[in-house]
Amino acid sequence: MLFRLKALFTSSSLLIGGLGLLFALTASGASFAADNVAKRIVFIAGKPSHDYGSHEHFAGSRILADVVQKTDPNVKCEVIRNGWPADESVLDNADAIVIYSDGGGGHPSLPHLEKLKKQMDRGAGFVCIHYAVEVPTDRGGPEFLQWLGGYFETHWSVNPHWDAKFDMLPKHPITSGVKPFTTRDEWYFHMRFPEGMKGVTPILSAVPPASTMDRTDGPHSGNPAVRKEVARGDLQHVAWATERPNGGRSFGFTGGHFHWNWGRTEPTKLVANAILWAAHLPVPEEGANVEPKSVEQLKENQDEPVPAKFKAEEIAKSFQLIAANAKAQPEDRLSSVNDDRSSDKAVASLVVASGLEASLAASEPTLKSLTNIDIDHKGRIWACEVVNYRKHKDDRKEGDRILILEDTNQDGIVDTSKVFYQGRDIDSALGLCVLGNRVIVSAAPYVWEFIDENGDDVPDSKKAILTKTGDPQHDHSVHS
Repeated sequence: MLFRLKALFTSSSLLIGGLGLLFALTASGASFAADNVAKRIVFIAGKPSHDYGSHEHFAGSRILADVVQKTDPNVKCEVIRNGWPADESVLDNADAIVIYSDGGGGHPSLPHLEKLKKQMDRGAGFVCIHYAVEVPTDRGGPEFLQWLGGYFETHWSVNPHWDAKFDMLPKHPITSGVKPFTTRDEWYFHMRFPEGMKGVTPILSAVPPASTMDRTDGPHSGNPAVRKEVARGDLQHVAWATERPNGGRSFGFTGGHFHWNWGRTEPTKLVANAILWAAHLPVPEEGANVEPKSVEQLKENQDEPVPAKFKAEEIAKSFQLIAANAKAQPEDRLSSVNDDRSSDKAVASLVVASGLEASLAASEPTLKSLTNIDIDHKGRIWACEVVNYRKHKDDRKEGDRILILEDTNQDGIVDTSKVFYQGRDIDSALGLCVLGNRVIVSAAPYVWEFIDENGDDVPDSKKAILTKTGDPQHDHSVHS
């Protein structure tokens, strides 16, 4: 993990790393004033799609609308069933428009892009959930890149089912009251974003496992670019927020395939928070008012009939849902990390001096077991990531890594990660120094010098400038 520390009374900051931790100090969060005018939020729920329990657009929209109205009783939510509203005027004074539907060539907005443009031009909030983030590249793609801040592009983005672990949440109104969580869903990733992620704030990011690339290349299943990133262990953004130049706010959320996940507190709270934020409504410090739901409660309003062999107990167990009439247990029940070293507890365990505030900047699975860090002239964080140490010396067959981590939008949260070098010759590296295009790495018995001649963050040459600095696999050898 990495933490960032910032003095509350100055703009200076300090990065602290060690034992796989990176710490950050940030100023207190901004407050959001609410106006007293009643807000209107329109949900466009797509037509029936998929089997029972999946793509339940109306039932899912109804749950989110109820949470939003329970959180702020002055909000009026209207859920339009079966696609685009027959009376388009319902959108004209909506403070936010939420689309939860099928996408691609069947996206309900495609015949109505001009109408939707008028709403975006006046600054209406815009939220798209799951398949609704996909539109054709040549029709809808350019518009959604501008309005939503990103979209699913065929032959570039992918849609595997996987367990995404979100243990590194940025400080943003959308994450208010949301605890780190793990959820199995059809999490799309490798989305098409503006160059440099301009105007886009990643909200949910995770490192996909290699199994997400098991399918052959296709419009939704894989391509050389995404395979390279997954092999490299790059962080992928599956939910994001955008503030448009005219003041409009947008949120893209790629989860939502399985209806049962709306029974869990954390993902439901996050999306409800995002809808409030997109409508320029205040998000409570503790987040939206969400109560976990049982399978029986989640059966309500679904489009498809309950299958004859439906087994509620198996669904409840698989998605870690509460039993009917049972008291909710603390989230996150799917997390495999339950000790005091988990990232969600790391900040709370720190003793922070008066005038400072600590926040999580990066953590597992983006990085593991850091031994040394350095900051380059661009403000990026370089880190020695050591897995192959002593009894674990063969755990990572490809060798240990030198990572480059970056906070591209200056919010104190690392949102990009790349591998500068990986190899068995830097196993158990304990020292790192970045001097322009020259990178020095100590990994006993060697001290290596890497040169990146063209600035592409890939070394063009490597040589051992010292060869007898101590015993390998020994932390009493050369460090920094």
